[in-house]
Amino acid sequence: VLLNFHGNGGTADDHLRDADMRGIAEEDNVILIYPQGSILEGEGSHWNPLVESENNKSDADDFGFVAAILDELSTNYRIDASRVYATRYSNGAWLVYGLACYLSDRIAAFAPVSGSMYIEMQDNCNASHPSSIAIFNGTLDAVRPFDGYPGFLLPVDDAASFWTAHNNISDPATTDRFESNGLTIERDAYSGGTAGTRVHRYKVIGGDHVWFDINIDGSDLNRIIWDFVSQYDVDGLR
Repeated sequence: VLLNFHGNGGTADDHLRDADMRGIAEEDNVILIYPQGSILEGEGSHWNPLVESENNKSDADDFGFVAAILDELSTNYRIDASRVYATRYSNGAWLVYGLACYLSDRIAAFAPVSGSMYIEMQDNCNASHPSSIAIFNGTLDAVRPFDGYPGFLLPVDDAASFWTAHNNISDPATTDRFESNGLTIERDAYSGGTAGTRVHRYKVIGGDHVWFDINIDGSDLNRIIWDFVSQYDVDGLR
């Protein structure tokens, strides 16, 4: 199962058009879900990536919502519950980090795009297993800055460091550079984590706040994400 979440103010239909993974679903026998976020007054549709606190302006229980989706799928379809994956864009990418911290017992691997990890997640993350994660961010993203927001959002490199530490990865990254559509993509690949987990950080130099139109060795972003996450189940490398 692959869950793919839209950004703040967006719709599942629009995100499906921007990040259409139906070809992968047909080819690789995937149940593909594009959920729709609830309305937050004054901001439109949204995802709540944080646990309840006095600083959280949303009371939407999106962890419960995702769990209910998975329960419904388990009841009505023959899914492999150990192979549920999550990717998303912008505010949806916030939720991927939240799921990695607060619902990781239900989801095997993660791929946030053009999103950030809250500092408070770093302080109270309750991830229940080593979690492989592929992180995609542009250096010119003004909405979710690559260098984070002080006191609010972690810099992307700090988020990657958090997950390498969580996975007990001590080896330095292997760095590769690619050119695609006038952009340079720098990939830092950290491997050797517990249960074969990895962390890949994709730095799109000059990239904006988008679902990236990139191609690496014949694979677009959709395929890069699927080829990464599908290597894992909740116990680690398959």
